[in-house]
Amino acid sequence: MKARLGRQVGVISGLAIVTAIIAFTLLIATISAQQRATRDARAHERTATRAQRVGALVVDAETSMRGFIITGRVRFLEPYSNAQRELPGLTADLRTEAGGGEEQRLADSVANLANAYMRQYAQPTVDAAREDRASAATGVRSEEGKLRVDQLRAEVRALALTADRAAAASESSARHRASRARTVAIVAGILIVAILALLVVELRRRVLVPVARATSAAGRIGGGDLAVRLPVDRQDEIGELGAALNAMAVQLRETSDELEAQHTELESQNAELEAQSVELETQATELEQRGFELSETNAVLLTRGAELETATEQLKASSERLRLYAEVSEALARVPDGETRARRLLERLGGAVDCPVGAIYLRSSGGDDALHLAAQRGLDDAPALGEDAGGLVARSIEERKRVVASYPETSLEVVSFGARASIRHEVHMPLLLGDVGDEVLGVVSLGRTSAEPFTQEQLDLVEHLVSTSAVALFNAVVSTQREQAAATLRAVFDSVGECILVISPDRELLIANPPMDALARKVIGIGPDEPWDISDLSVGFRRESRDPDAMESQARELAADPFARNRAEIELPRFGMFLERYTSPVIVGDNAIARIVVIRDATEERQAERAKDDLMSTVSHELRTPLAAILGFTELLTSRAFSPEEQEEYLTTVHEQSVRLASLVDDFLDLQRLEARGLDANEPFDLRPVIVDTVQFYGAQSAAHRLVYDGTSDPLRVTGDQDHLRRVLSNLLSNAIKYSPGGGDVRVEAEIEADRVRVAVVDRGVGIPAAQRARVFERFFRVDSPNRSGISGTGLGLALVRDIVQAHGGEVGVDSVEGEGSRFWVTLPAAV
Repeated sequence: MKARLGRQVGVISGLAIVTAIIAFTLLIATISAQQRATRDARAHERTATRAQRVGALVVDAETSMRGFIITGRVRFLEPYSNAQRELPGLTADLRTEAGGGEEQRLADSVANLANAYMRQYAQPTVDAAREDRASAATGVRSEEGKLRVDQLRAEVRALALTADRAAAASESSARHRASRARTVAIVAGILIVAILALLVVELRRRVLVPVARATSAAGRIGGGDLAVRLPVDRQDEIGELGAALNAMAVQLRETSDELEAQHTELESQNAELEAQSVELETQATELEQRGFELSETNAVLLTRGAELETATEQLKASSERLRLYAEVSEALARVPDGETRARRLLERLGGAVDCPVGAIYLRSSGGDDALHLAAQRGLDDAPALGEDAGGLVARSIEERKRVVASYPETSLEVVSFGARASIRHEVHMPLLLGDVGDEVLGVVSLGRTSAEPFTQEQLDLVEHLVSTSAVALFNAVVSTQREQAAATLRAVFDSVGECILVISPDRELLIANPPMDALARKVIGIGPDEPWDISDLSVGFRRESRDPDAMESQARELAADPFARNRAEIELPRFGMFLERYTSPVIVGDNAIARIVVIRDATEERQAERAKDDLMSTVSHELRTPLAAILGFTELLTSRAFSPEEQEEYLTTVHEQSVRLASLVDDFLDLQRLEARGLDANEPFDLRPVIVDTVQFYGAQSAAHRLVYDGTSDPLRVTGDQDHLRRVLSNLLSNAIKYSPGGGDVRVEAEIEADRVRVAVVDRGVGIPAAQRARVFERFFRVDSPNRSGISGTGLGLALVRDIVQAHGGEVGVDSVEGEGSRFWVTLPAAV
């Protein structure tokens, strides 16, 4: 009995669950389909809206293009520029969101027509209008643009209609699916209630009747009191029945609660579906309203199009005049200087009003009131006007208006058949500046040789062209003056050796001459093509300066006082540079409009001062040593009596120190003369005899050494000073003998290498340590080596050799190995 009852209850309960699942599945599917239909409707609405926007942009572009061609005013191109900017993205979105089938085809067609209109018609037409609006106007009159726009409008209307139909179908589908969702919910509720009712009936028939016969408690449960619990104190069928009844009571309570919750949820979902249905109806109403608004907008656009067409017809009558205005403006804009612009203006004016004779007079650039001839037409000798210009020209200037005259009042003359003939009709027009014409830039004079007088239209045309050209002529004159002043200032700055920097009050770089640019790049640490500004330069100076705090303090002082003047010294240790900086404001009126900074490189001066101090210290030391020996020994000789041998020894020492002192003074004076006056090394001569004579002379000075000339027998022609070059050879040979105390060969080599003469002195003496080799040509430097003890010298001989050779444009060097000897070489430019 228990198993059979469980199966029955399970079947009925399963049926209820399956029914609920099927109902929920159908309900969810219906809701999803409704949402998709809603999204499709919105997508179709957006497609229609974008298509209408594309059409509106193209119509605006057509309208603005016609306005620009008619008026020549660039501001009319703003709608055209907006269409150029928006159409690519808008047509791409239109293609992407369009539905399939006919809607997609129409969307592609609208996008293609719009893009083709802009690329193939509008853009070429606008470009042509910028160059020649007359030819562009002819293209517009061909109605190609109107045909393209009409075709696009037709496609837009078709697309909008297709999209509206698709949106309406989607909205209808959404409403249908909402209705079906309500039906599914109601049917599912009914089925679930029916199944529950069936379950209750089965329980009453199969359980409650037998239990009611067995116990009164079972009857109470059968009556619906689910809170009743039967005590289970028996193990027979009745006990099992009581336990089953207790379990069933619990299950019934849970099932009841669950059903109530499901019912509540179904009611909530039903309310949501009804709200969505109301929202869809509201959106449909809004779409209808927007459709009416778009229709009204389209009607307004059509009205405006008709008005523009009417305006186009009205402006055609003045197109020739506008073309002439544009031609004159373009002719003036192509040339920069005032006189060329004056000639162009005179040519256009004369051609426009049939005046073969004319002249333009402009104020002098010097700021006085004199008029000078800037251009002439058809006149062999136009009259020159000064401050006292009279006649019709003076009247035109004084009255600030045009003056028209006919023969015999005319003042211009031409040569006809060898005689001067007066002009039949003249017009003189002042070139006025300012809103009220308070300044006269010059005068335009035109003359006509024919009998027909000027018409009012021609006079108005001349007056308009002259008034509009006055500013262009004035700007050209001012621009030329400014360019000349700027070029002069730039040439001055570029030719100055000091670094010059001009900064605006807000620390913008205005001018930096080439030395300043090179210094800035060095301090900042950038290449020749990289940009830099004042902030970079300030950071670089503070980073490289020995005293960055002082620089920061000076910068704050200058920033606090725009009128401050300042001098400072800047030391850049990493570059070994000393700079002197001077800064001053550039004052115009009561304002400091800029700040100029001048930086002078004082490195060489500082180095010269240091070198001078070092030289004086070294010279005083070197002079003091032999002088001390001379004074000491002479004092001994005068204060005490010595044997003849001792006197001879002391006198020999005094003589040696005197010779050393004399040699030191001679070398030092030679060095000073070289530094002060240089060498007049312009005498060509053969160096070979000088070398041979010097070798022979020093060969006789030492019996322990054998001096050999091992060089070419060809002439060694150089340009220079024979005595100084002889001094070079003497010093090198003297050193070779001195630093070869053991005697031996001293060889002199000489040869010609391309355009150089090379001379070398080679010895087998004590040599030079590698660590000291680079300093042997420094003043007063003597090699410190045990092998050289007892060898005297001043330390100036090789320094003198270096300075003499370099003064001749040559080079000097040494190759040496300690203990093996040295090779001193000299190269000199060969004489031509």
